[in-house]
Amino acid sequence: QQYNYFPEAYLELSVGGYASCWPVRLRNLLNGNQDVFYCPAQDPQCQWKPDAPGPVVLAGAFATNVGYRLGERLLLSQGMYFSYGTNDVGAWGGPGFPSPRGMSNLFYRLVDGSYWVGAAQRSSSVKSPSEFIMIADTGADAYGDFEIKAVQGSPDQQLSLAEIHRGGSNILFADSHVEWRLKSDLFTQWPPVPEEAYKQRFWNADNQPARPWP
Repeated sequence: QQYNYFPEAYLELSVGGYASCWPVRLRNLLNGNQDVFYCPAQDPQCQWKPDAPGPVVLAGAFATNVGYRLGERLLLSQGMYFSYGTNDVGAWGGPGFPSPRGMSNLFYRLVDGSYWVGAAQRSSSVKSPSEFIMIADTGADAYGDFEIKAVQGSPDQQLSLAEIHRGGSNILFADSHVEWRLKSDLFTQWPPVPEEAYKQRFWNADNQPARPWP
């Protein structure tokens, strides 16, 4: 609401891969507090600390453009554990269907020492804030923990909701309320099917279901 855009963004690295930026962008609104990004129900390795498990890449001057502090550890998409993920792409539909439909379409790319900024998605794009998933407990397996997806790609790539609170997850919706939900309440099939339109709407900013694949 303060900036009228979603905080989700990615920093593409010259060494390969990318770093998530939404936690550092929100941290700036929390007086630097990083403890709120750790859920005590998760494994302690999910804590946002300089000595947390995983690969270490330090932020250079370029990374300060997206909220990182010079010399701090980047939040890498692979190999690092985290408690929460953002709904970054929504429930995708068939070929040619607009995407992403979640929070993310802001990328910062390092190109010859400069950076390029994509078109950020406005918060006003959310048609039903009380039904739009923003942030939730993530699977915390060090593979894309900063994101959640409507579907799971494979058992070792759990970009989906956790099952740590009585078998379910706490979900933050765009109107700021939090609900406990079972994974089965929101998890969708892939390719998407018409019978799950009511689930798909929760993931999409326009509150519309995904177009079925042929």
